[in-house]
Amino acid sequence: MTEKKIWVIGEVLAGRLDNGLGQLITKARQIKHADHKIVAIVPLGDNLRIDDYESAQHFGADEVIYLTSPAKINADDYLLSESLTALAKSEQPDTVLFSATPLARSWAPKLQYNLQTALTADVLDLYYEGDLLVQVKPSYGDSILAEIVSPSARPQMATARPDTFEALLVADRTANIRTIAVADLVNVESQFIDSTVTKNTVTGQSITTADLIFAVGRGVKKESSVAKLREIAQHLGAAVGATRPMAETVGFNHADQIGQSGSMVSPKLLVNLGISGSMQYVAGIKGAEQVVSINISEDAPIFEQSDFVQISDAMSFIDDLYTKLLGK
Repeated sequence: MTEKKIWVIGEVLAGRLDNGLGQLITKARQIKHADHKIVAIVPLGDNLRIDDYESAQHFGADEVIYLTSPAKINADDYLLSESLTALAKSEQPDTVLFSATPLARSWAPKLQYNLQTALTADVLDLYYEGDLLVQVKPSYGDSILAEIVSPSARPQMATARPDTFEALLVADRTANIRTIAVADLVNVESQFIDSTVTKNTVTGQSITTADLIFAVGRGVKKESSVAKLREIAQHLGAAVGATRPMAETVGFNHADQIGQSGSMVSPKLLVNLGISGSMQYVAGIKGAEQVVSINISEDAPIFEQSDFVQISDAMSFIDDLYTKLLGK
């Protein structure tokens, strides 16, 4: 039986594996065939260390490859994409899955171009039909789910945002660990450009890491209501997120957007305020542990995705919460 490799590529952020790597390894383990081998690719600068508990092997990878080079290699997308290209041409993976962190979003299309194959971005689901990887994502204004396959081009490639899938640890897992120096793959003389992580400028919380998120939709029409909500969030140490239409209004930006075209979130508690619940928004909140939704319409689709609901005006809810918490 010829072995086929599923590569899962993640990013190291502040010395830690990004959440999406373990989630994609788990998904690959759930859908793989008997002849598949899961290989985790981890770009790891020589000055970074990862606790053994967090190592990719514990999510079920059969092999882990650490790419090492001078410090900050994980932020140099040119070197990483060229290194991945050289390694892919040598090892011929059948499938390549990327955890769609900001940097990996740059690596993936470069690798796709270099290998002259196909790439599907921001999938919501993955499964195999025979040898074909079926990649599921919204299309036509998020009104339908499209199933995409690559009949002949290899490797089959897709990206998935962190928190699209669930990560499950595998007990007593031991993987083959390989370390490959980037200098053995490509010329490492490249210029590094520093990068920054954007947080909510008001609350200091990012929607991708916050335990409590207040999310606003078009039902929150007053700027004064949004201002009160930001004060509430700051008081509680929460983040304020927004639907796509709201993220395009004054006071919000793309870093605040929740959904398929924004960020996937996984808070302990998500409070939806004036949000109807489009398909692309719902795709972004699947990781939330508890969902509370306030909407004036009793037929709001978001209620079907909620643990607790309240049929009322979202702006009135904000006013009441503001008074109770801040006494103003």
